[in-house]
Amino acid sequence: MTFIRRRKTTPTIQMTPMVDVIFFLLTFFILFTTFKTQEAGIGLELPRSTTAQSHDATYIELVVNEAGSVFYEGKLVSQSMLREIISPILKQSPRMPIVIKADRRARYEHVYSIMDLVSQAGGSSIHLAARLDPQ
Repeated sequence: MTFIRRRKTTPTIQMTPMVDVIFFLLTFFILFTTFKTQEAGIGLELPRSTTAQSHDATYIELVVNEAGSVFYEGKLVSQSMLREIISPILKQSPRMPIVIKADRRARYEHVYSIMDLVSQAGGSSIHLAARLDPQ
């Protein structure tokens, strides 16, 4: 009986599919890293001031945009919700500074109503934010 010896073949890796995958990944990363990302948050243009001062690290920050919407910690809140949020904080710490960052195009009545609401809630240290304009 004759046995036929088969030659041992060495295993090979097909490079063509691997190169295709590498080019796909390269294209993917090139495309998606060139897209500009928008910063999250509220776009404000603060008024400029030459006498602006910095504040303590602990303060309540309220943001009023051009449309008159009020934001607390980046979340849109109504004026009644705002009163419920800041009243307990101000009862615990009545001298806590409240900084109102209002867009320079925001109507005066919107900013004033927020200031009035804060003072009714017990706030006595109300400040308006401004961007320091070097002379």
